[in-house]
Amino acid sequence: LGEMTFLPTLAAALHTEAPHSRLTNISVPANDVAAALEAREIDFCLGILHPKQRGIQADVLFHEPYVAITSPDWTPTPGHKGKTLSPAELASASLLVASPTATFHDSVSEMLTRMKLDDRIAVRARHFGALPEMVMNSRMLAIVPTTYARNAQPRYGFKVWTLPYAPAYDVRLLWHASTARDPSLQWVRALVHRLFRVPAAGEDGAAPAKRARRRAAPQ
Repeated sequence: LGEMTFLPTLAAALHTEAPHSRLTNISVPANDVAAALEAREIDFCLGILHPKQRGIQADVLFHEPYVAITSPDWTPTPGHKGKTLSPAELASASLLVASPTATFHDSVSEMLTRMKLDDRIAVRARHFGALPEMVMNSRMLAIVPTTYARNAQPRYGFKVWTLPYAPAYDVRLLWHASTARDPSLQWVRALVHRLFRVPAAGEDGAAPAKRARRRAAPQ
């Protein structure tokens, strides 16, 4: 999901603003990110990560709640008003969930277990990629991150529903303190801020950017 969310925008910006730079997306297990940053195997990382190791620095890019997506003509009840689903309305749907390995996204399944809605899960997928096509060709409802829904909605035309009780998480940019003063990496981190950071209420936007490079690990 990180690759789908970040890589197209970041690659396009680098190609325009730093055409001689090189960007490689490297898959690193969440438990190994700190060691990979310290060893300079990767220059920075984007993802749902909670850094506790010494020397790892981080900025929160945005706070991401989950939403529901359905076909445009789906409603929980005839004449339903608004774009919010209550727990009872969610319980009326056949559900699609994705549980990528070793990520925060298992929290959706945990939420449904707490709500005693396990028996409403019709399909469990490993990735989010197939969910829009599935909801557009069925009467099922999928639960996905907001950014994923926003990026995919223009292509598929599905309906987006708010779930006030759904889990949310912080998406962070991570790097190692040893690279904090590297000019090229300072620039690329500023670029990531400019492209993806959503300031909290009452907070100014991120700093501007100047020059670029290189190896990232979206989680």
